[in-house]
Order: sequence, then structure tokens, then C-alpha cells
Amino acid sequence: AGAFDEALVKAMDRAVGHFPFAQRTHDGRRAWSIFAKRGELDVWFTSDGSLFVEGVTSLNVVYALFLQLLEVCSDLAIEDRITGELHDRASLLRLVRRDEQKVSRKLTVAASLIAA
Repeated sequence: AGAFDEALVKAMDRAVGHFPFAQRTHDGRRAWSIFAKRGELDVWFTSDGSLFVEGVTSLNVVYALFLQLLEVCSDLAIEDRITGELHDRASLLRLVRRDEQKVSRKLTVAASLIAA
């Protein structure tokens, strides 16, 4: 996402800081690490006003962070760097639900294999 003006970057930076388990990286960048049960997410703002999110975690965490940032910037979109798709709130939610269904099926199969 980006490039955002300095006032919006500051507001989004504060929003990320209020996200559960967000910790400032203290590495000289305007950056945060979010340590969730299902992985880690790094969030950083570049000097030109861009926002990047990267890590290995569940889509639920990404979606929750996206909702938090939407409170500050209502016309925010997120780009999937693998597929090149742009997601708004509705399309990202569809992706999260699809991912949850896949995980649910895997858990059901795993549970039935264990029970056998």
C-alpha cells in the first residue's frame, strides 16, 4: 500500500502499535513485529510513505490488522504480492473464509486419521 502522507503514516503507525502483541522493532525503522499464536507478522513504513506487511501467520491476523488500519484509512486496499490481487475488506474476508474452510477440512481429516 502507499504512498501515504506523513500525518496518515503517523496515524497508521499508532494503529499498528495498538494491535495485540505488536512490539516496536527498535531497529531504526518505523516498524513493528506482531507475534501471534499462529506466527509472526512484520509491519513497516518506508521513508516515502509506503506500508509493507510480511510474515508467516494466519490470514485471520492479516485481516484483523487490515480492519484496524481501515479505521484510520477507510479506502485502504491490500495487495497479495504472490498473486498480484488487490483486496478490499470484502474480498479479503472471502479469502479468510476460504482459508478457514481448507484448514477445517484438513483438521477433520487429521482427526479421523488419528481416530482410526
